[in-house]
Amino acid sequence: MFLLSFISFAGCFLGEYGENCTKICNHCKNNLSCDTESGRCNSEGCALSGFQMPYCQNCSSGLYGVYCEKTCSEFCKNENCDKTNGACANGCRSGYTGRHCNETCDVREYGQDCGYNCSGNCLRGQACDTHDGTCLACATEFHGIKCDQVSHSTTHRCVSLLLCYVSVLLTSVFIS
Repeated sequence: MFLLSFISFAGCFLGEYGENCTKICNHCKNNLSCDTESGRCNSEGCALSGFQMPYCQNCSSGLYGVYCEKTCSEFCKNENCDKTNGACANGCRSGYTGRHCNETCDVREYGQDCGYNCSGNCLRGQACDTHDGTCLACATEFHGIKCDQVSHSTTHRCVSLLLCYVSVLLTSVFIS
């Protein structure tokens, strides 16, 4: 009885904390260096790297897993992912898709989570940029950085198929 009174009056033994000293400081680097009331670790840090100070209960930003040993995808928006399974919490950066943002956009898509469709008007059917939807050059009847605007000067109809072919061929030679 005397020993119990001494412990509760004087505080917890080294390595213990919490109400009635029932919790152990095993989350801190040396297993002994935590605040006896709150469990906050001292400046030595957490027992396992990757955990966030001062309580060492949550993973640091950009990490996940049971021991915070896995890295979130660099393509997660804000480099933030679910701390348990690594799924990107805020979606993907432009050009990427999937739960872990480890898949690139299809050639006909672009933007965050591949949420936008390319115009389909890039020169020679080339794919648009998967990040911003821009084209290197536009097909004959289109202009703009995404080739999504109709060129008024080229909206004429071809008189013969041969003249149209020659016009397209000459345009591509000058663009190339």
